[in-house]
Formats: sequence, C-alpha cells, structure tokens
Amino acid sequence: MGLTKQYLRYVPSGTFNVIASADCNSTHVSLNGISGRYIAVGGCEHVIIWDMRLGEKAQVLPGENVVVSQIAASPSGNHVAVGYVDGNINVFELVNNEVVCVFAGHKSAVTCLQYDEHGHRLLSGSKDTEVILWDVVAETGVARFSGHKGAITSVLFVNGKNCVVSASKDTFVKFWDIETKHCFKTLGGHQMEVWSAVLLKEERYLVTGSMDQELRVWKLNWTADVKDEDKLARQLEIVKLEETDNVEDSSVLQCHQVGTLIRGGKGRVVGLTTDLGQTVLACFGTDSLLELFEFCSDQEAKVRMDKRIKKQRKKLAKLKESGEADLESTEIAELLTLTDEVKRMTSIKLESKIKSSTLLLGTTGELRVGVTLANNTVELHSLKMGDGSEVKCLKQVTQPGH
Repeated sequence: MGLTKQYLRYVPSGTFNVIASADCNSTHVSLNGISGRYIAVGGCEHVIIWDMRLGEKAQVLPGENVVVSQIAASPSGNHVAVGYVDGNINVFELVNNEVVCVFAGHKSAVTCLQYDEHGHRLLSGSKDTEVILWDVVAETGVARFSGHKGAITSVLFVNGKNCVVSASKDTFVKFWDIETKHCFKTLGGHQMEVWSAVLLKEERYLVTGSMDQELRVWKLNWTADVKDEDKLARQLEIVKLEETDNVEDSSVLQCHQVGTLIRGGKGRVVGLTTDLGQTVLACFGTDSLLELFEFCSDQEAKVRMDKRIKKQRKKLAKLKESGEADLESTEIAELLTLTDEVKRMTSIKLESKIKSSTLLLGTTGELRVGVTLANNTVELHSLKMGDGSEVKCLKQVTQPGH
C-alpha cells in the first residue's frame, strides 16, 4: 500500500474586494498619535482601518462569524468599540490589536454606540428596543433602560448631568436618569420615526431628523444652569409645542423646539453626525448630497444678529420714506434667532448614495469629512472653516485590483 500525500489545509485569508460594508458606520481613529488620516469602517465581520493618505489598510480588527453593525472610537483614540448583529460588543485596543472586553447584553443587532467624554463608559442601543450603559474600566454593565417600543436609532451622553438621551423609531426621544434608571422626560414632537439625533454647541441644542425635509432643533435648559446662563443665549425664540404640559416649569429639564433647518436632500434622514467639539453638523438622506451646518459661537451669533437688525432697520427706513410701512413692520424684535446661531456651509455632492459620514475638526480650522458610499468606496474630503472655500477630495479608496 502506497504512502498518502499530505496537503495543507486551506483557510480564508480575508474579505475579497470589500472596502466598506454599507450596513455599518465609519469613524475617525488615531494611530501612533496621528489623527485625521485613518478611518475605521466595517468590512463584513472585520473592522478595517484605512490609511487615507496611502490608500492602504493600516490595521484590521478581526472578527469571527458575525457581521459588524456599529463602530465607535474612544475620545483618547486608544480603544474602538465594535457592535455586531448578534448583539455582542467587543472593545479593541488599537496598540496590540487585541480584544480588551466583551459585552453581551442585547438580543439583536447593535444599532448605535457612544462613548462619554472620558472614554470610561459606553452607551449602546439595539433593535431589541433597549439601551444599556456599560462601564469599560470595570468591564461590566451599569444600567439597562427599557421603555421604547421601536428600534433604537441614536444614543447620546449629556456630560456632567448624569443623564443619557435615546431616540427610537417609535417617534419618541427620551431622557434617562442614570442613577434612578428611569425616564424623566419624553419629547413627542415627531409624527414619524426619529432616524437620528445629535447634541451640539456644548450640549445646549438637540437636533433630530425624521422622515420629512426638516431637522428639528431643540433648546435644552437645565434648571440648575438657568441662573448662570447668559442673557443673550436666553433670547432665542421659543416655539412651545401643544404637547407641552403645565409641569414643565418644575421639571429638571426644560426642552423647547426653537426652529427647524430645511434640508436640500431627498428622502428621509439617514444619518446626523457631528465633530467632537459639537460645532459642525453633517446631514445626509437617501441620495448623494451631504449637507453641512455650523453652529456659531455666542460672540459670532451676536455679530450676525446685529448685522441682521441693522439691515432690517435700513429696509424699514426705505419703506417709511415711500409710505409703504405697516404698523406691524415698524417693530423690530432684537432677539437672537436660529438663523443667527446656525449658518449653512458648503454641501458635498458625491458620486453615489451616502451610507455613513464622520467629521474631524482640526485646531487650524480644517474640517475633514470621511464618507462611505453605496458603491463600496471610502472618501476623505477637506475644507476650511469660515472662508467659504471649495471642498477638496484628499483621497478616494475604490475597488483595488479592478
């Protein structure tokens, strides 16, 4: 009987031609102390970190047999939390490419992840309608928030307030107290699903996106901060909803809708993202248009208000000379409006439908915008803040080898 020949066993070596999965978000990460160069995206069951300067894979965070659904980078840049469709969450350390801890608390796919400002706690939302707060340092769960009747679309930390915010497809936005684990306020101003929500301008504004062309802007006033709040910031016009109850004044949080931002894109809101400084808002729908909004500082908002009032007074003076001025038009309210607080930036038109976006604002005023597209592409764009400069495409990673 002859000897049998031994063959080496074949194993899969990687994901062929997958640059970025369409069902996962993207985020900026820091490697070796360098930021603005690397973007982490989902690649089937792995997380691929692309070097957007060389157009190559800088690092791969390996997975097993479950597809990645959500990614979140810690503020320090040392860790990346990865959520999977089976409900598990792995926290990777980028230095040695190892799993630090595993959180298993959801019954279905993880839909959103958010670190707090120190990177010590992690907030997760899932399709199972529940929100869970995790302690990354102690590697344990802290609280489970149950009350939504639809899949969770966004989770947010309100730093310094011991409070978290969640948005869901059940049309509600809920504020949760971490200590008592109960919802102390619910926003019901949406007629349809809330697809995304972000906090902006030192967490004083909440922006929500739904099925229509409007982004609703809410002003958050905490009763403990009302005495210390600047008078100019309190002049913003308040449009109270019909659902507002009479016990609003005695609540810990007073939340009012102050206006809307009109979108230029088509379809529902797919995603809202902001930078770490909560200055720039990026919005995209079901098309290929990425819209950018800048929330101005209090000083810049006052300058914009003064210019607007001066322009209105000149226009009113001309109407008085011609005798066309009405009694209602003679009164100019010197109030800070949403148009003074927010200004529209240059929009970015892309080649295909947008699946995710990530923002990074540098110290020099350069805004770097990373996007993943439906045609298996990752792009990095750059523009200068404040001068209305054109958007430059720094790098485009397309299908290699084709």
